[in-house]
This record gives sequence, C-alpha cells and structure tokens, in this order.
Amino acid sequence: MSRKLCRLVDVPPDSGLGLRIEGPGGSRHIVLFKTPAGIRAYQDVCPHQGRGLAFAPGEYLLDDRGNLICPHHGASFDLTSGACFSGPCEGDRLSAIETRIEKGWVYLEASD
Repeated sequence: MSRKLCRLVDVPPDSGLGLRIEGPGGSRHIVLFKTPAGIRAYQDVCPHQGRGLAFAPGEYLLDDRGNLICPHHGASFDLTSGACFSGPCEGDRLSAIETRIEKGWVYLEASD
C-alpha cells in the first residue's frame, strides 16, 4: 500500500521536511531529505536517545557537506545511508522509510 506524502518540490534542498503520518497504530514522525542519490526518508528519531532530529519545529541542521547533525548530542549522519559516522551513536543508523517518486510526488511505500 502506498500513500502520497508531498510534492517533490516541497522537500527543501538545504534542510529536511518533517511529516506526521497517521495510521492504525497511531502517529509517527518521519523526515524527508534531498540527497545526490535522490529522496531519502527516515523516522524522525535519533538512535542515541530516541529524540527528534529537528532543532526547531520542521527545521533540520545540515553541515556544509549535506550531513544531518542531531541538535541534542551532535551526532552526524550520512543522509544517503542513514549511518552515524560521528557522535554518541557512531556505527548505528537512522531507521529508513521506503518511498518512491512518481509524477513529481513522493509516496510512502512502507505499510503503517
């Protein structure tokens, strides 16, 4: 089952787009990023302590190389793979969400 999330142009190139998804099991927060490898989607949760990745509502911190920085403990994540390469959760990774792009729209492919 797929679900339309947003238009591709709604995902900012220099930050992420946080979304709340409602499903039968309740709501969850995900975040979409534009990367050189395409759109990547992850659960909006740092694996270190389970806190959200935004430093302010809907705002995500990327360094000058396009890596995500967790605002709480400074962990750095490669957005193409979701891997943490620096910080307290080094070697761990963000939980990926399967998406697809069709006719300028981003769709969630994972089931709720």
